[in-house]
Amino acid sequence: MGNRIQFLRGSCGLCVAFGIWLTLPGVLPHAQAGVVVGFEDLPLEPESYYNGSDSAGGFLSEGAFFNNTYTDYGGGYYAWFGWSYSNMTDTATPGWENQYSAITGEGAEGSSNYGVAYTFSPGEAYIELPPLTAPQSVRITNTTYAYYTIRDGDAFADPFGGPTGDEPDYFLLTITGLDQQGAPLGSVDFYLADYRFEDSLLDYIVDTWTEVDLSSLAGAHTLSLGLESSDVGPYGMNTPAYFALDNLALVPEPTALTLFAVGALALTRPRSRASLGKIVRPATRRLGSTRGHGQWCGMPTLASEGHRLAERCGRERGHGTRRERNLAPARRGRGHGPRLCSAILCTAVGTLTQPTRADEPFASAMIDYSPAPGQFVNDDNFNDPSVALGPPAAGGFDVPGVSSLVTLGGFGGSITLAFTATVEDHPLNPFGMDAVVFGNAFFLGSNPDVHWAECATIEISLDANGNGLPDGPPEEPWQLIPGSHIGDPAGQFTVVTWDDDIADDTYPPEDASWIPPGYSGTWTTQAHALPVDLFGPPAVTNPSEDSEVEGIFGYAEYSPTLKLGDLDGDNVVDDPDVAPEDFYTVADDPLTVGITPGSGGGDAFDIAWAIDPTTGTPARLTGFDFIRLTSAVNAVSELFGEKSPEIDAVADVSPDPFGDFDEDGDIDLLDAAGLQTCFSPEGALNPGCGSFDRNGDDVVDLTDAAICLGRMTGPMR
Repeated sequence: MGNRIQFLRGSCGLCVAFGIWLTLPGVLPHAQAGVVVGFEDLPLEPESYYNGSDSAGGFLSEGAFFNNTYTDYGGGYYAWFGWSYSNMTDTATPGWENQYSAITGEGAEGSSNYGVAYTFSPGEAYIELPPLTAPQSVRITNTTYAYYTIRDGDAFADPFGGPTGDEPDYFLLTITGLDQQGAPLGSVDFYLADYRFEDSLLDYIVDTWTEVDLSSLAGAHTLSLGLESSDVGPYGMNTPAYFALDNLALVPEPTALTLFAVGALALTRPRSRASLGKIVRPATRRLGSTRGHGQWCGMPTLASEGHRLAERCGRERGHGTRRERNLAPARRGRGHGPRLCSAILCTAVGTLTQPTRADEPFASAMIDYSPAPGQFVNDDNFNDPSVALGPPAAGGFDVPGVSSLVTLGGFGGSITLAFTATVEDHPLNPFGMDAVVFGNAFFLGSNPDVHWAECATIEISLDANGNGLPDGPPEEPWQLIPGSHIGDPAGQFTVVTWDDDIADDTYPPEDASWIPPGYSGTWTTQAHALPVDLFGPPAVTNPSEDSEVEGIFGYAEYSPTLKLGDLDGDNVVDDPDVAPEDFYTVADDPLTVGITPGSGGGDAFDIAWAIDPTTGTPARLTGFDFIRLTSAVNAVSELFGEKSPEIDAVADVSPDPFGDFDEDGDIDLLDAAGLQTCFSPEGALNPGCGSFDRNGDDVVDLTDAAICLGRMTGPMR
């Protein structure tokens, strides 16, 4: 073949691009026709609702994501904001206990289900639209709770119009369209109640499903919905901050329609979790929910700009099983041979280059080491924090490496490391993961569902002022990766007191040899505690009911580190020449059981998962310079001692250039159009087609195309 890339053709050359493409797995239906988001795809028992009590962080309906944050305070007390959905029909009962009913008693056009939003502050309720779609219209009405409070008042709010009925009150919904960077594109106002008319007979409270035109928000990636009322008090709005929504009509974006005309839009949904996308979303994954919401593939339980359900997982978006997703690290960064192209082609697309990464991809400086009491803190083999710098020294998936580990000790012990260059939230990173933490976890009995794991939480901080130090709030706060099991950061924040008086059992430890060097008297450590019932036993078992889904993710020292060069996870070195910076910078998919072939293992995480631990809101970091790992399981066993994470290394993930035809750092519709050209005789000579040859066989076929389209990251407009 030489340097010519083959093209797959049948009896009709470009029929491949225009016809067969339309049958690729994971095709995005929303790009082909309009869709109405009506919540009817979300099963509910009669007269019931879903309010996020499973801490999933949100839900999908017809491809649109609706955020939710739920906090359980215990004793029957809870709070939620964002979105719920309901089929409640109670139009007569006023008050908070009827907060999930629409005043219409049904969904729009007589349907059963509808959405209910609670958004006391702007941005607390938002909708992330399916890629390649634009909002056209939506139906809005009041909830029963808000309706009767506006009409009659309650203990907190006055009736609209006041005692005379003439006060100019209003209840206003504002729908703002945001682009992919969160910048506003425009807004639409809709009055849920308006008493500002000179003629009070014209005053109204909306009590039917009313259509609102959203066509002016074309190009929006997210709809942010906020409420405003004339009735305010010392603590904000007195009017109940609720409204109901149904039948969100979406149409294909103009860009999508244009590319349809040239047969380039049979695309796997962009920005999926396992397809390397960067939806800023984190919320704990739901496992086996009885409400039929599907499975959550994102993470932090709290509202953020975007989150992932299993519908967006790579294995359901054309990536196949784990063993079909070999990232072939030995080929990455080695190019695709000489470039044979005309001046026109070279000018248009250039030649394939490897995306840049920091010259030193591993943590390179130790900022702080503060171990908590533990059995190894005085062992010189495990208390040197400098061993956490540079690459890991692994033993394999069933035997931990012990030559390069530093212990964090018991609960609240920590280490803070720094990188030479900022670790970026890069759209081409495998599975959307941006960094990997390596420890000494391993599979017990070679069973990937049972881990010897002593987990640590992950916090990250950006060096905003460039002084090389994590200065802390307000300018450089630590942001938490909540992972799969921190759904209530404030509630799970725990402080433990220690002292050096072994004779007094008021405070631990009970063994003087556990006291770290330099510690005396009484002191405290703190961390966001992981649930002891799951993380406390020596063997930590995957809680997922799905044999392919990993139910624990987002923490250090949960997943094994593979031997250098073990490309298929069998404890055999396949490539003895591969460099650590090439092998250990390929991310594993943390949401799927086992280790992704081609990766070095470890615990990968997405910067987009980070939240402000004090508020639970998205951190919206573009990168980080510092990482703090903290022992997070407050448990001690008689046989094994304390749960004490050992840290080996932290790596910046290397971007994967596969599919980036125009080399602009993401995979978007222009790359999809480029992929189409590679299915033609002329396009096969284009050097950019090498970016679509996943397995290096000099053939661009439908397998390559499906994988490429599954990596769509944007921008979409």
